[in-house]
Amino acid sequence: MSLFKKPSLDTSSIVQYVDKKARLFKAKRDHAKHGEHVHYFSKREVNTPGLDPHCKVCGMQLSELSLERKLEAATARFRAARESIKDRIEAR
Repeated sequence: MSLFKKPSLDTSSIVQYVDKKARLFKAKRDHAKHGEHVHYFSKREVNTPGLDPHCKVCGMQLSELSLERKLEAATARFRAARESIKDRIEAR
């Protein structure tokens, strides 16, 4: 047993590559058919400083996606607060 030996992988790199390409193809098909999909970003682009990576399926930039998710979360919080205030007023 060697201390510096690489751990063996359960699947080969070819299987991993084909699986990744199949998931990307399925996402592209879902985007074309339904307009909804899982966003895929290149790990190399994400780890490169100064570069705003884009989705491999729809081309949306990561900064745009994170801003969209933050706005959706804030909108949900505001709606919940508004409903809470409305319930309090109606309870009086």
